[in-house]
Amino acid sequence: ESREFKFKPFKTGKILSTVGADSYFHSCYVENGTAYILGVDTKERGVIRMYESTDLINWTNRPLFHNKGWVYYNTALTKGPEGYVLLLEASHPKEEVGVPFTFFFATSPDLKEWTFMDYDLGFSKERYMGGPFMKYVDGYYYVISVTELPCQRYTNYLYRTRDFRDWEVGHYNPLLMPDEDDRLISPRAIDMDEAFLEKMKTAFISSNSDIDMCDYNGKTYICYNVGNQLGTTGWLAEAEYDGSVADFLKANFE
Repeated sequence: ESREFKFKPFKTGKILSTVGADSYFHSCYVENGTAYILGVDTKERGVIRMYESTDLINWTNRPLFHNKGWVYYNTALTKGPEGYVLLLEASHPKEEVGVPFTFFFATSPDLKEWTFMDYDLGFSKERYMGGPFMKYVDGYYYVISVTELPCQRYTNYLYRTRDFRDWEVGHYNPLLMPDEDDRLISPRAIDMDEAFLEKMKTAFISSNSDIDMCDYNGKTYICYNVGNQLGTTGWLAEAEYDGSVADFLKANFE
């Protein structure tokens, strides 16, 4: 099943376009007026596809690479001083992946030619790592990961690294924990009919996951998934931080 990426400006509320019908587990990266959407091919889970647009209406589509035998899920892309770094959440092959899921990394100077980092640098092979966010800020690569807690609970932990070998853990983890505020509906929500809204009132919440964030009007706008990680209940929630994304990430290590 594909889940198209939908573009809806905050101000107008009108969907500009949809993209990614032949892929899923989408993530977004923006640079110099170009939006890049990455997704896992629906037919071959070792293929990552990239969609590009300068107006959020017209899109091109190309495969980034095919890593045969691998099964990918969520991705995250950022740019550091030596080029682009792509994070890939994987469950297979079992001989490389630790506790499902594990993060692996690839680098590129131009978003065309890719080199995989040593698979031994997979992070972390000792615990569940999923739903990533990644951003380079002032010498560090910051990574947010979904982690599994006892009793079918999931939340987000923040880490950072300079070299993808040695990692620091944020001082204020977990970043979010499920509570009743997660039932508040954003005015920007779409595809939520009355039946779903009624279900949300009593739905079991055991998960905050898959954080993404961006700078917006002087604040950090945070979007995340709420649900039970069982595929039966889920919706998007929002949070704000009074400062930039860079400030938010660095503050977690001060």
